[in-house]
Amino acid sequence: MGTSTEYRFSWPGAGPSLDREICFHYGHNGAHWFQTYEEGAQRWPMDTGATVPKGLSFTTQDYGRTKHFGSIIEYLFLNSDGFIVVLDEYGPWFLRRDPKFGSEGVPALCIAVNARPPYSLEPHFEKEENTLGFHILNGPNLKVAYDNMIQHYVDWIWKPFHAPDPALFTYPIWSTWAEYHGDVTQKKVLDFATNIKKHNLKAAQIEIDDRWEAHFGDLTFDPAKFENATKMIADLKAMGFNTSLWVYPFVNRDSTAFEAGKQFFTVDKASK
Repeated sequence: MGTSTEYRFSWPGAGPSLDREICFHYGHNGAHWFQTYEEGAQRWPMDTGATVPKGLSFTTQDYGRTKHFGSIIEYLFLNSDGFIVVLDEYGPWFLRRDPKFGSEGVPALCIAVNARPPYSLEPHFEKEENTLGFHILNGPNLKVAYDNMIQHYVDWIWKPFHAPDPALFTYPIWSTWAEYHGDVTQKKVLDFATNIKKHNLKAAQIEIDDRWEAHFGDLTFDPAKFENATKMIADLKAMGFNTSLWVYPFVNRDSTAFEAGKQFFTVDKASK
């Protein structure tokens, strides 16, 4: 393995203004840049013609409200020349992309920190000085830089414990949402699987999507829709399908989980 050089950048007190930002020219020398966060129009490498407006918090968001940031946010950016940027994980980040930045009109990726909403709702960001901080690694090529990062800087990017099933990268994941949306039942799931087999289509697994529960947060099958979920899973396995369920980071007020765990929930802006 080759070697890479590490740099640490820290700008204490950068937070009061979004005009205090650091920008990277992410089209320099024809290098390809790659982001690890999810966006509405996912492009790999990054689309240097894309615009992300100023003032948008780099936080998980709903595509129903914004096309820029999705439900997965990571703080790693890397390019094909072996240049890696790792943002401090717990900073109140704002990120923008400008396809014609500055007097030269070059594509730029700009980062800033600020305790404005949504971060101002957290006392942590009101009390602490907002520091714009990140690490840079540079190696002879991308593989060397990335290998050094994951071997020696495990606190930056956590390594998986094992490799996923290769089938997940080889064959489709069939989601019931595409066919039935929320109108899903045990019979429809089995019909879905039968039709996949009937047409000799490959599959990594079947994912039972939205509305398999009576209430979000119950984490149990709705008996009105799934009269014998144990048998259904066994039938799917007999047909050669692994099965997964769609889950989410919230619960409904009318769920049994809400009543059981409401003492642990944040219920207002004061985090009480």
